[in-house]
Amino acid sequence: MRQLRLVCLAALLATFGAAALSALHITSAHADGDYASLVNPFIGTTLTSTNTGFAVDNQGQAYPGANLPFGAVQWSPDTDTNTGFYSYDYNSTKLTGYSLKHTSGVLDQWISFLPYAGSVADSGHSPGNSIASFYDTFNHSNESAQPGYYALTTNSGITTQLTAAKRAGVGLFTYPTSGRASLIIDLGDNKNSNFTDNSLTIDPANQVISGYEGRNDGKAGHVYFYARFDHGFSDLGTFNGGTVSSYSTNVAGGQVGGYVSFDVSGNATVQAQVGVSWVSVANAQNNLQTEIQQSFDGVRAQAHNTWNAALGRFAATGNTATDQTIFYTMLYITLESPNIINDENGQYPGWDGQVHSVASGHNEYVTLSTWDAGHTGFLEFLGFFFPNEMSDIMQSYVDTATQADGYLHTIILYPNDRGDANVGEFALPTLAYPFGATNFDTGAALTALTKTASTVNGNPEIDDPADYLSKGYVPTDVSSNDPVEETLSYALSDFAIAQFAQQLNNQSVYQTYFPRSDNWRKVFDSAASDRGFTGYAWGRQSNGAFAGNFTADGGSYTYFQEATSGQGSFWAPQNLAGLISAMGGNATFISRLDDFFTKTNDGVHSPLMYIGNEPTQEVPWEYDWAGAPSHTQSAVRKIQLANFLNSPSGLPGNNDWGATASWYVLSALGLYPEIPGVGGFALSSPLFATMTIQLENGHTLEIDGADASDANPYVQSLSLNGGSYDSPWLPVAAISNGGTLSFTLGSTATGWGSAPSSNQPPSFPTNGGPPPSQGGFSSGFEGSDPTPASNTLYQNDLANVGGYLPTLSAPESGAVTGETTHSGAGSLRYSGKALGAASNYAYMQVYSNLSVPVGANTTLTYWIYPQSSSSAGNVAGTNSTCVAIDLYFSDGSELRDSGAVDQHGVRVHPAYQCQHLTLDTWNQVTTNLGAVANGKSVTNINLGFDDPGGAGGYRGYVDDVSISG
Repeated sequence: MRQLRLVCLAALLATFGAAALSALHITSAHADGDYASLVNPFIGTTLTSTNTGFAVDNQGQAYPGANLPFGAVQWSPDTDTNTGFYSYDYNSTKLTGYSLKHTSGVLDQWISFLPYAGSVADSGHSPGNSIASFYDTFNHSNESAQPGYYALTTNSGITTQLTAAKRAGVGLFTYPTSGRASLIIDLGDNKNSNFTDNSLTIDPANQVISGYEGRNDGKAGHVYFYARFDHGFSDLGTFNGGTVSSYSTNVAGGQVGGYVSFDVSGNATVQAQVGVSWVSVANAQNNLQTEIQQSFDGVRAQAHNTWNAALGRFAATGNTATDQTIFYTMLYITLESPNIINDENGQYPGWDGQVHSVASGHNEYVTLSTWDAGHTGFLEFLGFFFPNEMSDIMQSYVDTATQADGYLHTIILYPNDRGDANVGEFALPTLAYPFGATNFDTGAALTALTKTASTVNGNPEIDDPADYLSKGYVPTDVSSNDPVEETLSYALSDFAIAQFAQQLNNQSVYQTYFPRSDNWRKVFDSAASDRGFTGYAWGRQSNGAFAGNFTADGGSYTYFQEATSGQGSFWAPQNLAGLISAMGGNATFISRLDDFFTKTNDGVHSPLMYIGNEPTQEVPWEYDWAGAPSHTQSAVRKIQLANFLNSPSGLPGNNDWGATASWYVLSALGLYPEIPGVGGFALSSPLFATMTIQLENGHTLEIDGADASDANPYVQSLSLNGGSYDSPWLPVAAISNGGTLSFTLGSTATGWGSAPSSNQPPSFPTNGGPPPSQGGFSSGFEGSDPTPASNTLYQNDLANVGGYLPTLSAPESGAVTGETTHSGAGSLRYSGKALGAASNYAYMQVYSNLSVPVGANTTLTYWIYPQSSSSAGNVAGTNSTCVAIDLYFSDGSELRDSGAVDQHGVRVHPAYQCQHLTLDTWNQVTTNLGAVANGKSVTNINLGFDDPGGAGGYRGYVDDVSISG
């Protein structure tokens, strides 16, 4: 993240909640399915033990308060800290209040509620100019947190309990039985001087306090709130700076707020119910009334259940209790942002200054940075495992362009506030698209992307575009703003845009941007050397000469953003084969990485690994491209165990909207989306014996790790859906509809995945020629997929196979929507009628004129639903099961005659699939094409019906055909 700039701008938001635990220890296991009980919200709430040399980045900046996944409320405590970057620091025991909004990884606190055991009017202090006089102190032994719940008893005897809904929260403030009770609401005290447009109104007749907090420069939105209390106000007042007005009910300005006092002699617990909105106080009130219709305990239970449902989609068993706590806490933190901004009525503030409404069932989001998320796999993680939410997030980014200036904003802090443009940008909508998040306006996204990447004058989103577009790099004598980082990031953005365009079948955009993805070479100095290695990215002047002050440890971020040349030189994931070659080949590259990982969290001024910030978080998987997957497995496990801990300092470095936490989650699964814009995962090894994941499309992905433990990171063998798999690269299509990855793990490194015959991970050199094939094909028969042939005969015997209905003269196959599907809205329907001859067969053409290369680990997967009956009643027996996908290869051979078998050992031939498929349900068929067609190409995909052994009709559906690996 552009943390140095963002600290000056404040920060964002967050969300979540669920589970029971003490401040530092788990209180229950999840044998009862209560995965939320494993979360420790105090992980990441103070500095790491490593001195990184960068004050911002050695802080997790997590917060322990109450929230929901992707919610708009994060009601959490704030402490008085000396760091200047935290809202809550576990090392501090001075409470400054409980604010309604926070952001994981970024300083942020809005609208503070501070209970006070006494009368503000009688205290002798003014909350306006001495708010610190009302701060309380506490001991962590009197503090607890769970997802969706927070509780603290301070040294003054006030017990506060907080819980949250999506846009509202409930607080219980239990005061000492003796003395008076007050509550101070402080606006504008969020450690950011720009937030000076604030207003507060006290309504004693209805026991309500409402208002808003925001900026007065027209750039950021305002957070509105509506708080109602179950106690009347015995005293009240407002303050503006140092001026306090007793019994005043209205105030507006900069450092403003108000206070109320209560008579608690009959009931010491004051309940506050608060709604928030980015649109209006009225909407905040409506959010409260809609979402809070239960008691405090009811809201708390609902928050816990919501969290448990989200976390429980990832069901882990095995390894240690500590590993499980860290995993579920990192997953919890990952899901805290981005945050919704639309209200219950659908309204949200647009980037054109107008109020808009979301479509039914959708949400609008803020608080995300493409620089941070683009480095870490965060966007791809959400795209694959939470595609519905991620599609809305991408649409939100598209809205920033269509509602404003046409540029795709690269960081969104608050509504109508893009913050500060980052150095070198990532094209956010491109990254999650190939992972399954496709439900957004892709055309508008591509238009905004190309405008952002190609506009020279007046471009608010990228720095120095003219020089990059004319020279292919940003010169050091033109830009003082990290020119090497800019060049590397622009080249990768060009690559991601090209891939996105290709996925949308826009060859013109693809051909424009793909060649530019090789621009990383223009800042690669093959003569630069350090630590015994040669070849580093470094600054280049306008005359083409490299700057003469090379140093791998970078000084004060010389030419790089929050990194050194020793770290940033690995940032060319689109062409790792080219990078490895430029650094001296596999052996030299492996040695260089081994040296790089001698330390794992060494800070932003080091030439070595720094897990605490985004620029190096993808590097451990680069061994996979150099033929050394076991080194990836070792490095990833080393980082996990050394830097992620079950303690307040256990989230290394800065977490920027969940970026670092998501790194841990992905690494624990053994999957990492190494190449931005390409649908696939680099493999390491799983941390748990079993991980059963419920995908949003209703299917299940199981990742098993036999003998998984902290001490067993090395892959001994791997199977995919029962078939041997020896590649360290897994196309997303291979598991997009579920499946089983079965690892056998051990303590000794093996050569798994390193043999030359393995299907090596893809790399994308331009070399001035055509783009390389990604080696795959997939179709779910949706509108965005390749269009299949309709009722086209490939091979048949019309004398023996006819139409399913009297109106049909021949077998049929074709894409349909709104009928039986495995996923999405479309599928391929087939039907026909066997006429009882000795041999009945019909093969229908689905796709032709293909050129899909088959490697050693290429796999065919499809799903088939054979029907036992239909409205016409023409199906006979098990005829519908005598169907299979057939492939035609470049040498003229066919799959059905190759002897290939499916995961059950049954030949992938229509006649052999007869009666092995189950009627009236979706059956998965998977076969290893590499075993029978390695080195060939698939030219045709056909659908065959063959030899049912009798007469009668057949009918069914096929969906989600994939050739990958």
